[in-house]
Amino acid sequence: MDYPIRPGLLTRLLYLHSVDKIVAISQGVQTALITGRIPAERIRLIPSGVPTARFTRNPLVRERVRAQCGVAAHVPLVVAVGALVARKGHSLLLAAAHILKEQGYDMRYCISGEGPLRPTLEAQAQTLGIAPEVQFIGFCSDIPGLLAAADLFVHVPLHEGLGVAVIEALAAGLPIIASRVGGIPELIEDGKTGLLIPPRDSIALATALIRLVSAPQLASTLAHTGQEFVRHRFDTLVMAKANEALYREVRADTS
Repeated sequence: MDYPIRPGLLTRLLYLHSVDKIVAISQGVQTALITGRIPAERIRLIPSGVPTARFTRNPLVRERVRAQCGVAAHVPLVVAVGALVARKGHSLLLAAAHILKEQGYDMRYCISGEGPLRPTLEAQAQTLGIAPEVQFIGFCSDIPGLLAAADLFVHVPLHEGLGVAVIEALAAGLPIIASRVGGIPELIEDGKTGLLIPPRDSIALATALIRLVSAPQLASTLAHTGQEFVRHRFDTLVMAKANEALYREVRADTS
């Protein structure tokens, strides 16, 4: 995570006296570590990765999952994946969905994840009058299938180390809207591999959603560019090779 590190005995024990190297999964995490007085030479930047080929979208799976969710083929489906906790920002997506409905856009929203805020978020959807358009599906064991059914992916946390959910959505070839926080800008180049918005800004999120729904060619271009980007830089194999090299380096230094 990209939270600030508090100097003190526990920090020294954890980051200085107990380990030889620290892997930072993003530049944001690396910056947080250095700001917390962790020596830069002790840190190695190795981004997280996913098995990108697993997220190749299948038209048959798309049709099946959308039918299960009751979403017609012509209706845009927005998917969000993440624990139902405050820092994941799901309430922003609900507020944006309300704005789009008020402006006449026919959309559906599927939120995957469990957490203590589920009752609060469901109540918010009821209050905003968007409950019929929003599905809270809880824990999903088939994220590739869910992403295959989606047309857009939204990830708007308040804090984020890197954003594995974003990597998965990029690998699935989805146009993405995400918060400009933590390591997410290392995955999303605004206007090239997705759209970035300020955190806590539901109006900016609604505007970005309208932009992509209204410009399918832009959405398609962002999705294609983002997919190629993660396949080359954020695949599990790339991550594994970098970690293996670090292990060998540490072993050589301590032998």
